[in-house]
Amino acid sequence: MRRPVQKLAATQVLEALRDVLAHFQKWSMELELAGVDRPSSLISEFRRVRRLHDALAGQLQGHGPQVDLDVDPTDADLLVSCCLFAAENIESSLVFGSEEAQEQGWAVQHMQNLFRVATDFALSPVKLIEGPGRGKEAMPEVQAVVAEINRSVYLAQQELLARRRAEQTLQSGGDPGFGASAAEQSWSAQVASAVEPRRQYLREANDAQFQRVVTADPARGLVSGGALGEEAFSGAWGGKRNLLPESAHGGTTRASRAAPAVTPQSPAAQPRQEPEPSQVPVDPRRVQDPRLRSALVLDLKALQRSWAAEDFRMSAVHVSSVFEAVVTDYALPRRAELDLRGTPDTWQLQKIVTHVLGPRITSPDRNALYHLVAARNLVRPSVQLVNPIVVTRQSVEKMMELTRRFAEAVSGSAT
Repeated sequence: MRRPVQKLAATQVLEALRDVLAHFQKWSMELELAGVDRPSSLISEFRRVRRLHDALAGQLQGHGPQVDLDVDPTDADLLVSCCLFAAENIESSLVFGSEEAQEQGWAVQHMQNLFRVATDFALSPVKLIEGPGRGKEAMPEVQAVVAEINRSVYLAQQELLARRRAEQTLQSGGDPGFGASAAEQSWSAQVASAVEPRRQYLREANDAQFQRVVTADPARGLVSGGALGEEAFSGAWGGKRNLLPESAHGGTTRASRAAPAVTPQSPAAQPRQEPEPSQVPVDPRRVQDPRLRSALVLDLKALQRSWAAEDFRMSAVHVSSVFEAVVTDYALPRRAELDLRGTPDTWQLQKIVTHVLGPRITSPDRNALYHLVAARNLVRPSVQLVNPIVVTRQSVEKMMELTRRFAEAVSGSAT
């Protein structure tokens, strides 16, 4: 399959393949040092990535701003996995790094280029690469892209299956289940042609930037791309997302989950719930600064109202405000210890949280921290057009939990 790709993006794809090769080498070395036999699948995937890298490197020799990448359909899934692997590394550095604004802009463009290539070459459900340093769940942006790709592939495959059944029915004289399809294309080629119209969900009209379509669902808040949820796909391909079999990494699977499926209910049937006492993120009496404490009380009341109304978008905004108040209150008297310069509105909250919680930060915590830092953009429609944020009941609950844990940690009662 051949796709036109900007030369810069093609070069970044080669870098992604090299990153995966280095990742597999590191994984192999760790297994060897631990006295564990390397799974044959790890070796075979390493060879596949190396062959793909060498094949694509030879296609970048020409001049001009654009190249035609020719990838065998059997290697398309591997190319997608490698692009998302590198994109997740970039997203992690954006969340927890200290790059300057200009460097962040370059990193975002780099990540978007990788997302675009992954979208253009996807023919099958995404399989994320496992190994050392990879969390049980992907970073939020990668999760959203995976959900969109899987949704597009699933719908395209369903359309293709229906088309083939119709052909078989006609060829068998109206009796479905007999006769062979007259299509001479391979399955991968047919899927590619069926997926192509679906890719419009993942492109901007001017072809300049990658952008996901966002749909609003009052029952779930904002959900990127109208993701159907993992349950919607499990019947089609068993829900397997990992590139290597479970035996290669201790039986754990890495789920890049979309928003869980929700059974529609009438408004009267949906009970309005206020946060349980254990869910309220923090006790205002623990905040020392009186200005922050006053703002915190207002945010907690607003959080209760938005939670009762199941407005998870505004719940996320208020939890984020509570979180910022607690972190800022902790950092104010510790500027020298935390090496904080400038005014509080310029401090990087994620670094303060990492300093306090240290090794207790898990992969779900990192996702929650990402949402806490980014939630302020939920009330900026222009930002949502360019970089929409996924918000669900579950993500807000995780934000509450991380805020509560941080508050308890700084008050001397860490859990």
